[in-house]
Amino acid sequence: MQNEKIKYFVSGFSAFLIDNAVLIIVSATLFKSYENQELLIFGILSASKTISSSVGLTFSFILNRNWAFEAKNENVRIQIFRFVLVFIFNFFFAVLLYTIFSQILFLIDIQQQIASITSNLMAETVKMVTTYLWYKYFVFIKKDKKLP
Repeated sequence: MQNEKIKYFVSGFSAFLIDNAVLIIVSATLFKSYENQELLIFGILSASKTISSSVGLTFSFILNRNWAFEAKNENVRIQIFRFVLVFIFNFFFAVLLYTIFSQILFLIDIQQQIASITSNLMAETVKMVTTYLWYKYFVFIKKDKKLP
């Protein structure tokens, strides 16, 4: 059981690194294209986070299913459906947190890239802690595993 938590953490941290790298690249590209247009900041942040979360999601599903929770013998369609449900909830929750944290950091005049990375770290940390329970007891349930 302890090994599962470590694998989940490694999987989540790896997905976070991929998410963050994509977020930095996409944000930098979009901000360069739309410099000095403050009204577009919310749209750029949302688009950047949408793209980076989608890439991180795919990586996370594959690694968690096959390695962390070792649930590769279970029905993949059901797992994908449940994973997507959890993702949809987490997506809106993370975007909301990310946007709130980013706006607060922008208000106190933190550099855009630092604010973006810090906001993403805070939002993803909250999400990582709660998602473990969703994955363990809802998404990657093994047929021989009983609920508590």
